Amino acid sequence: MINCTIIDYRVSIGLREDEVNTACCSCSSDFEGWCQHIVATWLVCLRQPEAIEQRQSLEQILERLNEAQTQTLIQKLVAVKPELVND
Repeated sequence: MINCTIIDYRVSIGLREDEVNTACCSCSSDFEGWCQHIVATWLVCLRQPEAIEQRQSLEQILERLNEAQTQTLIQKLVAVKPELVND
């Protein structure tokens, strides 16, 4: 998974066997397909791979947390986005 922040947009590109299998961007582009931010990020990956920092997937990060850490994370997330909890 490649994560990149471009100005105010967050771009994620998922790779499987060196091929893109998922790509998303937080911009509001209505284009059906990849927006310019995804394309720009992928071009940097191809042309300047040393400039890209690959990060662990969310699943890999969460696996390292113990129960108390997971509860703290969820509480902080709900404090920011209370709509995540349904009564």
